Amino acid sequence: DDKKLRPAGEPLRVNNVPPDLMKILKDWEASSSKIKKLEGTHRRWEYDYVFKVVKRNTGVFYYEAPDKGRIDLEPVPNPDPPKNVKNPPPPMEKGKKHWLTGKEMDFELSPGPAERWFCNGQLITQVDDQSKTATQIVIPPQAQGEHISDGPLPFLFGMPAAKAIQRYDMKLIEDGKKDGKAWIEARPRGQADRANYQLATIILDLKTFLPVAVRLIDPAGTKETAFKFGELEVNSRSI
Repeated sequence: DDKKLRPAGEPLRVNNVPPDLMKILKDWEASSSKIKKLEGTHRRWEYDYVFKVVKRNTGVFYYEAPDKGRIDLEPVPNPDPPKNVKNPPPPMEKGKKHWLTGKEMDFELSPGPAERWFCNGQLITQVDDQSKTATQIVIPPQAQGEHISDGPLPFLFGMPAAKAIQRYDMKLIEDGKKDGKAWIEARPRGQADRANYQLATIILDLKTFLPVAVRLIDPAGTKETAFKFGELEVNSRSI
């Protein structure tokens, strides 16, 4: 057999992107390129399907183009138990649908960890306020000066269309013609992204081209992290 075997690696595929999705990606890129500063609030829910617990956080974020940012995560305290009840049951979120099967499940509420995250362009620092520890990641020189699209709030700061279709298999679930909000599914193609999540869903406001929400499913399919963004201000002077 004289056929040459291709060495095992990332499969080579041509990524055919439908025109309506390509237009949204190009418009998103053009809109993101005008953002010099972005700030807002976010809420985070981390669902653990194995232990049936949801950790909840709230916080603020600041971003300055191309690669400076700060994200604060504060725990959301559980509601106070009802008075005059001995051994009250733990507070629950009921009827949450499983991301894959659609089956309804109940989750026990839990405050998420207190964390802060900084990026100064050369270094990413994550501070765990509870254990009072800091983790630092050095950004390699070739990746410096890019959008911080690989941080803990992925897809918030936009991404060039060419980079997006290179990194992800993307699918338009809702085109936004009804309510002005497009739903995009992104499945990572590269090993590094796949180590973090297997599926991302982005809800994009087609008026502002800023995400309303992002949902990530972990590689094992047992954790779902959802972000909702609010009070977004573009190019404000307050930072």
